Amino acid sequence: MITSYNLQDYIDAAIESVVRQEMPCDWEILIGDDGSTDGTVEHINRWIEKYPNNIKLFCHSREGDEGKLGSRAAKNRAFLLEKATGDYLNFLDGDDIMVGTDKFTTQVALLENPLYKDCSCCASNIEAYVIPENRRYLMADSSMKLRTFSLEQYWSQYYFHTNTNLFRKECKSLLLDSLYRNFLNDNFITFLLLQCGKILYCPNVWGVYNITGNGLWTGHGKVYGNFRNMQLYDLEMKICPEAKDIILRMHHADIRSIKLQYTKSDLKEIEKLLVNLPQDIFQNTLLLSKLDNLTISEKIRKHRLFIRAELSIWKHRVRVIRGKLHI
Repeated sequence: MITSYNLQDYIDAAIESVVRQEMPCDWEILIGDDGSTDGTVEHINRWIEKYPNNIKLFCHSREGDEGKLGSRAAKNRAFLLEKATGDYLNFLDGDDIMVGTDKFTTQVALLENPLYKDCSCCASNIEAYVIPENRRYLMADSSMKLRTFSLEQYWSQYYFHTNTNLFRKECKSLLLDSLYRNFLNDNFITFLLLQCGKILYCPNVWGVYNITGNGLWTGHGKVYGNFRNMQLYDLEMKICPEAKDIILRMHHADIRSIKLQYTKSDLKEIEKLLVNLPQDIFQNTLLLSKLDNLTISEKIRKHRLFIRAELSIWKHRVRVIRGKLHI
């Protein structure tokens, strides 16, 4: 499932990197284009001519959700996920690529191994390429071996890019829940997959993540990204409250950044993120967005959240030290 918007310089490489894979079964490529005007659709249509039975294109209008970068991409992913018919599913951003030819055959074989029946998905290492700096690096520790991760083991300590993640069709219903489907960004997708089972990590490098400078973080203000992540914090706390310490530690940097950097000059940029958010679910996001006219109760809650975020990091550091000292 490939998402695209004005990616004529990248989309051919993305599609080609998928079709060259060895396929262990019947396959389809579903492409959701978010209203491209630069020739991206024409490039995609040429691939459809080559693979008319395997590649399908869905074009979306740019009307609505203006300024909500993450929301548009999430809705595009949800739409494609609804259309997908396979037993195994994989998202790919249209400016990134898969590498090698054995990604799907290896991941399917691993997931069908009875040893890993408790895993919802299989992820791998990926190379990040910072295009403006012509710099490359691996996003996961190259010394890490084949292993599984629970939510407690993975969350706040590791990051496996969603492009690498092949997941089972049984995860679809949770990802397409009416409350979650508009928030399907990388980390939240992984969080939902971890509600369905463990992550199986394979150390192979099966992708390149192209950092072009036009993404949610690099192409928009940092505070905008912090508030997007705070929406995910509220959702994660609703889904899995028993993991509240891990979730808080994961979002410590967002809470701290908002505390130190958020000003009235950011309000215009983030205001569309806050429209129609249910207070009972997104209470922390809405609370942190308020700069003036806070009640005494709101000031106390805000202060407590800041303190709890800092304490979550120190508690984790103490646990790590105690573990190393075998205390």
